[in-house]
Amino acid sequence: TWGFIFFLRMICVSLATRRLLNSSRYHLTNLNPKIQLGFRSLSDTTHISDIDRKAALESFKKKYNNITLYPPAIQPTKSIPSFIKEFSHIEPNTEIQEKKEILVGRVGNRRSHGGKLLFLDLEGEGSQVQLKVTQKGYSDPIVSFEDTASIITRGDIIVAYGYVGKTKAGELSLICDSIRLLAPCLKQLPEKNKLTDPDTRFRNRHLDLLVNTDMRSVFYNRSQIIKCIRKFLDDRQFLEVETPILASSGGGATARPFITHSIGLNENLQLRISPELFLKTIVIGGLERVYELGKQFRNENIDATHNPEFTTCEFYATNLTADDLMELTEELFVEMAKPFASTNNLTIPALNKTKPDISFSRPFKRIDFVSEIENVLKCKLPDVNDPKSIPILESLFNKHNFELPPSPYSLGKLLDSLAGYVIEPQCHQPTFVINHPLSLSPLSKENPNKIGCAHRFEMFVHGFEVVNAYSELNDPEEQDKRFSEQWEQKDEGEKLLGRGADEDFCNALNYGLPPTAGWGIGIDRVCMLLTGKSTIKDVMLFPTLRS
Repeated sequence: TWGFIFFLRMICVSLATRRLLNSSRYHLTNLNPKIQLGFRSLSDTTHISDIDRKAALESFKKKYNNITLYPPAIQPTKSIPSFIKEFSHIEPNTEIQEKKEILVGRVGNRRSHGGKLLFLDLEGEGSQVQLKVTQKGYSDPIVSFEDTASIITRGDIIVAYGYVGKTKAGELSLICDSIRLLAPCLKQLPEKNKLTDPDTRFRNRHLDLLVNTDMRSVFYNRSQIIKCIRKFLDDRQFLEVETPILASSGGGATARPFITHSIGLNENLQLRISPELFLKTIVIGGLERVYELGKQFRNENIDATHNPEFTTCEFYATNLTADDLMELTEELFVEMAKPFASTNNLTIPALNKTKPDISFSRPFKRIDFVSEIENVLKCKLPDVNDPKSIPILESLFNKHNFELPPSPYSLGKLLDSLAGYVIEPQCHQPTFVINHPLSLSPLSKENPNKIGCAHRFEMFVHGFEVVNAYSELNDPEEQDKRFSEQWEQKDEGEKLLGRGADEDFCNALNYGLPPTAGWGIGIDRVCMLLTGKSTIKDVMLFPTLRS
């Protein structure tokens, strides 16, 4: 019995091997369009293997004397959007044979009708136009219509030569007399708008952009938002500058930095967590209105609104206060929201569809930091600038089942975390949170109208922070004192990173920082709001992912 089974297996293996060899030999030595080249000639939705595709391209190449599949760039006569703009007005069932054009793009779809007519959708620069290819009108001097129709598939980058026309159905078309490959697509593309798994999308952003057409608009819009911010500041005589990304200290904000080692200097460096101290040093040097738009890096958790690498814009201007910056912030958000707003009251849809739309109509709501916490928790807070209040604040966390921040606790950590539970969820509409405790704002001046409070505001929308701004502390002795207090509250690991940037900045302050207001905005979060994306990864081309 076992011998008979073994005998049958040997016959099956022999037959399978012979079939495989015959198939491979056929692919390499023959050019039957319906089998080798024509992955779409039998059906435009047939799925093919990568091996079959490469074999077909090799056969095509050999048939036409090693014709290159990757020729030099061809200059189109028009971009696809320009082509559509210029000729969309022509009447249906019209052909303008004297109007010759060359278009370049990627094949988005193909539809064949028998063996004599082929339609291709050509995509480029966010637009799409139809190519109409007929056997009768095809006049390429080298490649036949049949082989062209067989080898061109979805995803290929091609150049199309032809004249302008419109079909009876009113579809603007380039009626082609020749099509050539510029770069074949060697792998099967996912179906349009069907690539939905987030991890696959973020790890294969090229596929995400190719097949999920709405994602391209996200990054076009991101670019427009950044241009709007730049124009807003440029129009107000701000100077764009660049400050170090690598330095001896991350500088400015309270966050854990990334650390690297310089071989040339033989010392550790940090990726910046903020350009703040550098920018204020520039203001001390006499450049009175400066801004920087760039990357920051913080070695912290990743969630829907946090990524270790992110983009901000910070500016600093003399002779302004935090109150002035609230007015500027409202003006900027009105400008940014206009292209995305659906009505005259500057309303955009909420990211959470169960919540009301967000309106950027002025003025934005203002709430007091301490008063709001007291109102919500229905209790009187202790002195929020006295470290002795830490145990009382801890008990509040326990009483309301709030998770405590990582130890060691400081007033700043506890108050910031408390605000995250109590204040931020209420800030669905654009809201300025004002009068933060000084213990939470080591770089801010004291509010002249409210002792013990910083002259500062944060702007929240949809429950998360998008802007932070304050009147800058410019007293070098007071600044050094606050840095020292902040230093004492750090854990031992953070203290090992040193205080270099703090000390350098305090030395610079001795030369006099004019009354100055500083402002920072999270570009990625603003893009989330205005493009309707619920995670920060959707508005970053290459977010940080786990290996």
